[in-house]
Amino acid sequence: MKVLKSLASIQAQYEAVVREIESLKVKQKALKKAGIDYGTPNYKQGRYLRIVRPATDERGRQFEYIGADPEKQQAVLSAIERGKEYDELDGRLVSLEKALRRLDDDLYHLTNTFKWSHGLAIEDA
Repeated sequence: MKVLKSLASIQAQYEAVVREIESLKVKQKALKKAGIDYGTPNYKQGRYLRIVRPATDERGRQFEYIGADPEKQQAVLSAIERGKEYDELDGRLVSLEKALRRLDDDLYHLTNTFKWSHGLAIEDA
C-alpha cells in the first residue's frame, strides 16, 4: 500500500535529519572548543596583519593589531575560518530544525483530517 511506503519513507527521512542535526551540533561544539573568532583580515604593507572587528551598537569597527609573526597570524586566521564554518553549520541546523517543525505541523494536520474523515473512534498510539 502506498500509505505504508510513504510512512516508512517519512520515518527514514526523519531519522536521517535527526542524525544530521546531532552530527552538526557535535561539529559546532568541536569548533567552539578549538576557538572561534570573527573579523576581517587586513594586511598593512602586505606583511602586518590586523583584524577589523565587526561593528556593534556600542562601538564602530575596531582594529586589532596582530603583527608579522606567522604563528600568531595563522592562529587568528584559523579561528576566523572556524567562526565562518560555525555560522554555516548554524544556518544548516536552523534549516533542518525548521523542516522538522514543518513536518510535525503537516503530520498533525493530516492525522486530524484523517480522524475526522473516517469517523471511527480509535485511541492514539
